[in-house]
Amino acid sequence: MFRSHSNPTVLEQRREGLETYLRAILRAREDTWRESYAFKQFLGIPIGKNTAIEGRSATASSSKNFTLVSWVDEHIELQSSVRDIRADINKRDALSDRGDISGSHQSNVQAKKKLLAAQTRVDALDDGLKAHAMAGMSEGELQRRTEMVARLRDDCDKLTKMVTVARHTSRGIGGTLDRNPAPDTDRNVLLGKGPATFSKPGRVFGALPPPRETEETRPLDSNGLLQLQQAKIDDQDANLAQLSAILQRQKHLGLAIDSEIKQHIEMLDQLDQDVDRFGNKLSTAKKQMNRLG
Repeated sequence: MFRSHSNPTVLEQRREGLETYLRAILRAREDTWRESYAFKQFLGIPIGKNTAIEGRSATASSSKNFTLVSWVDEHIELQSSVRDIRADINKRDALSDRGDISGSHQSNVQAKKKLLAAQTRVDALDDGLKAHAMAGMSEGELQRRTEMVARLRDDCDKLTKMVTVARHTSRGIGGTLDRNPAPDTDRNVLLGKGPATFSKPGRVFGALPPPRETEETRPLDSNGLLQLQQAKIDDQDANLAQLSAILQRQKHLGLAIDSEIKQHIEMLDQLDQDVDRFGNKLSTAKKQMNRLG
């Protein structure tokens, strides 16, 4: 072992092996080792906020150089990132239910970091699409890719709300309402299990089913329920906006079909008139031939 320090052949073999190993890390699809502190410290890469800012600016500056194929590849990777963020949020909720506050907080922070990076990449994807639009992309393909970017933005907005509306426990997390949840008596009254202190409306159409608690609402207090309801309403508004866009396209298609049918009807009417005119001419010619015969 000690003789290998002065053996040029062994040193060259080790140098080549180390170079192959480092290049494999740099070419790897996953950036776990490439972004690790030990790897950057070994190569002498500066670590700090300036490096992260420069990396994001470099990504943004190179985003406009998307080809048609690399743009689709970036969209697929962003969809995978969105699924990873959802997995982190589900992990956060599961850890929160188990009472692991530290792990839940760590998962939430990780989801926020990934979401911020995903939003930056979506902006870069949008800039790349605008560059292709200026270069003369077909209208149908441009519309399809614009809808793809819009769906990614909607997913990022929903994930932002899910990351913000974190599940709170009674361990001192959150504000005053989070640390002092409503008593069980108020919840029982709300669910119809206790004496109500308010009067029911005088006119009700049909029987109203009693409110039921679900796994999603059980760990939330009044403030969390209000935020959850707002998130549900926003999701419904987004779905209605997408449905409205689809119906608008269907309307345009219907109008185009109607215009095409009207043109065909006019052409058929013209053909019918031509047939009648030629029929009259044939009748006249036949009468003249009968006179000659």
